[in-house]
Amino acid sequence: TSPIPTRSGQLRRRRSLLGRFFSVLIGTAIIITAIYFALTSNTFRITQVNVAGTHNNDLVHTIQHLGMQGQNIFLLDVAGLTERIQTVPVVSSATLSKQWPNQLTVTVVERTAVLLWQTTHGTYTVDNTGMVLTRVNDATTNTSLSTVIDRTQQNNQAHTPTSLRPGVHLSQRDV
Repeated sequence: TSPIPTRSGQLRRRRSLLGRFFSVLIGTAIIITAIYFALTSNTFRITQVNVAGTHNNDLVHTIQHLGMQGQNIFLLDVAGLTERIQTVPVVSSATLSKQWPNQLTVTVVERTAVLLWQTTHGTYTVDNTGMVLTRVNDATTNTSLSTVIDRTQQNNQAHTPTSLRPGVHLSQRDV
């Protein structure tokens, strides 16, 4: 029998180490390419924003035009967009869910008007927390709601036409 050269084990270890190095290098390149594709491809850009929980066309239009379309679904600031949607006076709460690969569903819960607030500058709907929701005109006034006639504006300019608007909270004392 011929003796095994002492260097054959070292050569095998060196080839194994070189093979591992190239495997890690190729794996890293594949991962970087996949991440680059996910962040730059049009496949993952939001093309459709669905709004659920409302039949209010103005609200749907407002939400759909907040600049979500065209954004990358992986880089979307869900918390920031949720906050922006919740600043709309008629929205009580909102949740966003991603529908892969390129859609977003916004589910809203609307505030409910409980009374009408009539001033010399117009009539507004108000919810149970005192949030002014919308300005209404005589043609769309909901007659089933109680109406509060605010006479304080005649004597006191506490609510000027610019201060009483959708999104303003009336004091609980006033309500």
